[in-house]
Amino acid sequence: MRKTHFGLVGALILGTASAEESHLVLAFTEPAAVGSVTNDGVMGGLSDGSVTLLDNGVVEFSGVLSTENNGGFSSWTMANRAFDLSGFAGLSVYAKGDGRLYKLRLQTDELFNGSRVSFEAPLPVTEEWTDARVNFADLRATWRGRALERVFDPTKVSSIGVILADKVDGPFLLQVESVKAAGANLE
Repeated sequence: MRKTHFGLVGALILGTASAEESHLVLAFTEPAAVGSVTNDGVMGGLSDGSVTLLDNGVVEFSGVLSTENNGGFSSWTMANRAFDLSGFAGLSVYAKGDGRLYKLRLQTDELFNGSRVSFEAPLPVTEEWTDARVNFADLRATWRGRALERVFDPTKVSSIGVILADKVDGPFLLQVESVKAAGANLE
């Protein structure tokens, strides 16, 4: 794992960025900074996910996904506060996965049926530490798993998170060190 030390829990991103710039959005320096988990139990499912802050500043999002009782998801909200990500093309998550399909999940003030709309895209994590990059242009609107036609507004991000909803029973483990906003060059 690369060695990095961050003296902040997160940073509000304002202004514009050049094509090569990246800016730290989230780092995990204390247990209160790891966010919260929502499992499918809110709908009667039996999945069990949690987050743990390790001594090296890495957060483990782990647990067991269960499709019993129409379940099959666990989501981790890393940060639930306002971010202005205008001037950036996407996010880069320094992470290590387990071969399962995680999705980056952003929310804005966009609502559908009185609830917040999520904007999701596959988070291309590997089983080795990597900068998993997601372009904002690849985000697709969803509401409780249903596709919607909505436009993502990077000026109004209200939460950043990850969801595992691959409907595959079994254990999961995703490790995340940091999240950065990146300029136009995300390739």
